Amino acid sequence: MNNDYDLTKIEEVKRTGLLIAKEKHGDVYYVFSNLEELNEICLYLVASRYKWYTVDVDEPVLPDGISDGISDEKDIDKLPEWMREAARIAFKNYKYDLRHYNNSKAYKILAEKAKNGDASAAKYLLEYRLDHEYEGFEIEYPLTISELKKRKEKINDEQ
Repeated sequence: MNNDYDLTKIEEVKRTGLLIAKEKHGDVYYVFSNLEELNEICLYLVASRYKWYTVDVDEPVLPDGISDGISDEKDIDKLPEWMREAARIAFKNYKYDLRHYNNSKAYKILAEKAKNGDASAAKYLLEYRLDHEYEGFEIEYPLTISELKKRKEKINDEQ
C-alpha cells in the first residue's frame, strides 16, 4: 500500500484509483475515475465522521497559583523554587491542551466548510487527521486490463 499521494495536491485524475479508508472494522474501498468523484468521496468521509470533528473542547487554563504572572515558560523561574517543578509540568500540560483546543476549533471550521460542499476543506481535514485512529487512508492506482496488455506487448517486444 502507498500513501505518497497528498489529497490536497491532487488537481487532476488521469486514471481510475482507489481511496482505501482505514476504518475500525476493516478497510473500505472507494473507486474514483475523476476529480469530482474523489471530491465526493472526501466529502462523504468527512460527513460520516462529522461528530468526531465537532466535539466541544473546553479552553484550557493554568491552575490557580501558577497562572498569576505566568505567560511564558521563562516566567516559571520567577516563582519560588518549591513551586517551579509543578509549574513546569502544569505549563507543559497547558500547552498540550491549548494545542488540542486550537486544533479542535480548526477541525470544526473545516468540517463545517466540508458540510457546505467545500471539497478542499474536506481533503485538508482528512489529510491533517491521517494519523488519528480509524481515520487513515491510502490512495492506490491499480493496473487496468488495457495497462496490462500494454505491459505484455512491451515484454513481448523485448524478447
